[in-house]
Amino acid sequence: MLHTMAKSKSPKPTQLPAPINPHGIKPVYVNNMQLQINGLEARLLFNEIIPDVAGAITIELRSSVVMPIWHFLAMVNVLGANVQNAVQAATATEASILAPAKDAKKV
Repeated sequence: MLHTMAKSKSPKPTQLPAPINPHGIKPVYVNNMQLQINGLEARLLFNEIIPDVAGAITIELRSSVVMPIWHFLAMVNVLGANVQNAVQAATATEASILAPAKDAKKV
């Protein structure tokens, strides 16, 4: 049986507490992601692709996350809604890094 919430005229936004890190989880660098989906859950595998001097490539798993499929779909929705903001920020940052300084002397 599905329960529905009555719609109010002025819904209150949910206030979530700030995240805490009780297990001391450390950030990791990744440059590759794999996605595995079944009917119930999604598994995201975060990897680092590491080339060596001989041209061989190693892929090392750095982290993995498993979540219910509905949580994954909600995350995809949020990510998709923010893609344009991310592209604009990355483009602006890249342009400021690559642009020569205005007062730089030509050699």
